[in-house]
Amino acid sequence: MLEGGGSEAESTLVVDTLYATDIFRLDHLRVAGRRVDRLACSFTAWGEQRLDGPGFGGSFLLAQGYDVLAFKMVRNNWYQVLPRELFDRIGAWLQPYAYRRRVGYGASMGGYAAIQFSGLLELNQVLALSPQYRIDEAFDTTWAPWARDLEFHYRIEPECLAPGCRYLIVYDSKDEDQLHVERIAQVIPAERLSLVPLPHAGHPVVTYLAEAGLLKEVSARGLDTGDLGGMDLLGRRRQSSTHLWALSMAALRRGHPQLSLAAIERAIAIDPQRPEFLEHRAALKERLGIAERAPGPGTPLPTLAQVAGMLGVDPSAAQGTVAVAWERVLELVRRLVAQVPFDEERYLAANPDVAEAVREGHFASGRQHFIDHGFAEGRDAWVRSP
Repeated sequence: MLEGGGSEAESTLVVDTLYATDIFRLDHLRVAGRRVDRLACSFTAWGEQRLDGPGFGGSFLLAQGYDVLAFKMVRNNWYQVLPRELFDRIGAWLQPYAYRRRVGYGASMGGYAAIQFSGLLELNQVLALSPQYRIDEAFDTTWAPWARDLEFHYRIEPECLAPGCRYLIVYDSKDEDQLHVERIAQVIPAERLSLVPLPHAGHPVVTYLAEAGLLKEVSARGLDTGDLGGMDLLGRRRQSSTHLWALSMAALRRGHPQLSLAAIERAIAIDPQRPEFLEHRAALKERLGIAERAPGPGTPLPTLAQVAGMLGVDPSAAQGTVAVAWERVLELVRRLVAQVPFDEERYLAANPDVAEAVREGHFASGRQHFIDHGFAEGRDAWVRSP
């Protein structure tokens, strides 16, 4: 079945698995009876938990007339575990298909991979959405907990680039992504690199583009032509809760908590269920001395079905060990921490770097830091005494 590209009677999806482990799977997908001369190599991003299915953007790419080589990774290891000889196997497999055009597509970790493996895959065009350059350097410590356990075999360096390949990068120029793009731009020759900054679009920009109704057009044009000239990419930004969330954080960093609160209120009006939005608003109100009603007596605890839903688990089918997406675990932690009296003073005293970041406006509170980063970093936190 070709998802998003026709009914089962109209088209059948042929899937050949070229390589598979318990954490990675490489599939070659094509529509039966259809011969095309275009191949899209897609790479899943951080937090992916599915080895089945068409991978990152796979259904869309098939519907756009591409065959797809889907790289699907369920560990946040930046594809460092792929054996070098796998690419020799890929080359031999693809040779009979004689693809005239090969493109790469990915976001964040996947955007990194699309650039990194462009040479080995002999790509002609790469569309990288919020690509990361390196995750083990001091300029951005967002991914440091994962980088500590990795041995890096692949880096974005001149030697990894495909001769003649053009690279299109779409990113948030007001986010840490700017630091990654600046370093990538030192590697890729300027005449082969096109940069499309989207201020306050958040990381990765995929979410913003989807909320603004632009993701399909950006992806299609970016992969087909490598040129987004003439597109109005910011005109619909006010309908994106992710954009408003990024604006709120920027206002806080500039020392304007009232503006930050106004922006997050607008984001919540669009998406009232995002726990990070609710927590950010609560922290801002606490900072501004605005009372917010806390859950009191009679507030129900979440049921098993609700917890299972947060984790993406079917409680009726779950037996023994189940795989749970890491971002779902974080979502559950966010919701739980939001319901308890967090010991802000003790957390900041134990983490002077966090206290400084709060003073500088990078976080509304220590609680927000713990939810967004501290829990994943293994930092201790405490419940405040009544």
